[in-house]
Amino acid sequence: MAQEPWKVLVRQRVEEAAGRCARAHGPIAEVLGNLGMPDLVADVPAWLAWVPRAEVALADASRDLTVAASLMAAAGLIATRGAAAPPRSIDGGVPGLPGDDELQRSGLSGLQDARACAEKACDSVETSRGHLCAIRMLLDHPHLPGLSGLLHDMRASARRELDAAQKLEQESISLAHGVCGLWTATASIDSDFA
Repeated sequence: MAQEPWKVLVRQRVEEAAGRCARAHGPIAEVLGNLGMPDLVADVPAWLAWVPRAEVALADASRDLTVAASLMAAAGLIATRGAAAPPRSIDGGVPGLPGDDELQRSGLSGLQDARACAEKACDSVETSRGHLCAIRMLLDHPHLPGLSGLLHDMRASARRELDAAQKLEQESISLAHGVCGLWTATASIDSDFA
C-alpha cells in the first residue's frame, strides 16, 4: 500500500529542514575556526576585514536555521492534521490523535524537539554575530582602558555561542532523521495491516 500523502509531505519538509541545518554547519565551522586563530585577533586590520565576511556567513547560517525551524513547524502542522482522527472517534487521548498511536505522538514530539534545537541554534548564531559586531566597533577605539581583556572575553563568548550552535544544529539533524524513520515505520505498519 502506498504511503499516506500527508506522511510524504511531512517527510519532505523534515528532510529539507535537516538539509538546511546541515547547510548552516559549514559557515558556523568556518567562523569558529577563524575565531580560534590568535594571529587574526592580533592583526587589527585583518580582523576588521574579516569580521564583515564572518557576519555575512553567520547571517546565512542563521537564515538556514530559521527556515529549518519553520519547515519543522509546518511538518508538525501537517502531521497533526494528517494523523487526526475524525472528531467522533476521539477517545480521550491526545486531542486530534487516534487512541494509542504512540508512533504518531513520538513523531510529533520529535518534530517539536528538532524545531526547538534549530531555534536555539539560530539564537546562538545571532548572539555570536552580536559579539562580533561589538568587537568590530570596539576596535575603532583602540585606546579604551581594558580593551584587550574585553576583546578576549567577547571572542570567547562568540566561540561558546558557535560551539553551542553546532551542537544544536547537529541535534536537530539527528532528531529530524529519527522523525523521518518514524514516519517511514508508520507507513510500513500501515501497509502491513492493509
